Amino acid sequence: MFFTSRVGTITSDTSNEIAALTAKIIEVQRKLDDTGDQLAALQAKIAQTTDLTLASLGPDARVVRLAGLPAAASATGAVALSHAQGTAMLEVSGLPPAPDDKEYEVWWIGEKQGPMRAGLFEPSSHGATLVSLDLPPPGEVILASAVTLEPRGGVEKPSGAMYLKGDFPRR
Repeated sequence: MFFTSRVGTITSDTSNEIAALTAKIIEVQRKLDDTGDQLAALQAKIAQTTDLTLASLGPDARVVRLAGLPAAASATGAVALSHAQGTAMLEVSGLPPAPDDKEYEVWWIGEKQGPMRAGLFEPSSHGATLVSLDLPPPGEVILASAVTLEPRGGVEKPSGAMYLKGDFPRR
């Protein structure tokens, strides 16, 4: 009887320890997953920063500052474009969050083709947002770049309020 009681107590204690260890393992796994997500986000930001640097320093680099317009007067941005490096980037801050049914769209404004879609993005709520952009077509002279607020998924030609704009210096 004593032996059976003792085995029951040991079994119960062991089950409790196993449950506590299982809970700790689950918590450690959750923290590991969170750390992995943070690491992936940092790696993506480093890659974007590298692309921004390459676009800014390429032998054919074109950089323009974007000024906030009445829809977001305190917003700022910069676009860097380098066909030689094969990259174009936008860095922007100060934009208000987009409504659920809208997102920001970046435009190249070309001498021949007029406005051409460069990319879509959601602004970060913390600090600057870096966005990889599609390169404009080869041979097109880019006069300016702009950011508008458009329906989610974007549009083929600008239709929404313009939030930022900057003119490229003439070569």
